[in-house]
Amino acid sequence: MKETGIVRRIDELGRVVIPKELRKVMKLKEGELLEIYTNDKQELVLKKYNEVGADSDQLQAMCKILYKTTGKETFICDTGEILAHCGGSEPLKGEEISEELYSLLENRKSRHIKDNPIKTTSLESEEDIEQYIVPLVSKGDLYGGIVLSAQKLEGSDFAVCDAMAQYLAYNIQ
Repeated sequence: MKETGIVRRIDELGRVVIPKELRKVMKLKEGELLEIYTNDKQELVLKKYNEVGADSDQLQAMCKILYKTTGKETFICDTGEILAHCGGSEPLKGEEISEELYSLLENRKSRHIKDNPIKTTSLESEEDIEQYIVPLVSKGDLYGGIVLSAQKLEGSDFAVCDAMAQYLAYNIQ
C-alpha cells in the first residue's frame, strides 16, 4: 500500500473527506460507490466499487464469447481498468485505461475508429488497427465499456458487440 502522508479527521457523523488529489488519481467522481472493508492487518480499505466487474468470471466468459464470435481482440473495462481481456499478444486484465479512452466512454456514444486508433492503456497500441468502442451506460450512469480491436472490423462485429453491451448494461444493478 502506498502511503500518501495525508491525514483527515472523522467528523461527528463518521464522515471522512477524501482529498481532491486522491480522488483525481483514483478517478473517483461524485456519486460513485466505494467498497469499504478491513484487511488482515486490521487496516481500513476504501476501494472503488466496480458494478460491472462484480463477477469477474462472468465478465471473462462474456469477453470470450465476443472474441470467439468476432475473432477480434476484445476487452471489457470499468471507468478505471480492464476487467476482462481475450485475444491479443499482451494480457491487459488489470491495466489502467487511458485518459483518451475514458474521455470517449464519458461521451456515452459508440465509436468506430478507422484511422489513428486511440491508446487504450499505457501500453503502446498498434498503428494499423480499427477499434469499436461501446460505453456501458445504465440509467444514465457510465460504468465502463467494451472495446474490439482488429486490422479490419465488420458490421456484424458491431452488432454482436452492441448486443453484449446492452445485455451488460441491462444487468447492472
